[in-house]
Amino acid sequence: MEPIEIIYNGYIEERGNIDTGEMNGAADSLMEMIESLLPNSDRMQEVLFMECLHLAELSQKQGFMAGFTFALEVMRSCRE
Repeated sequence: MEPIEIIYNGYIEERGNIDTGEMNGAADSLMEMIESLLPNSDRMQEVLFMECLHLAELSQKQGFMAGFTFALEVMRSCRE
């Protein structure tokens, strides 16, 4: 694991629970959409929902890492 990933993991642990009303509402809306697209397949609904959550998690991680790296570069250029 790279140092920036360790920092990200610490950031996530520090933030704690991300279950907010907005987050829960968005997850419910996503699940309703998936259920309407696949009305007779509980297994596929769950698989698709979990993949969407996984994609969101990866997106958040990549965004954090890119922003953190950029901030370090800006700080380094200010010191020079």
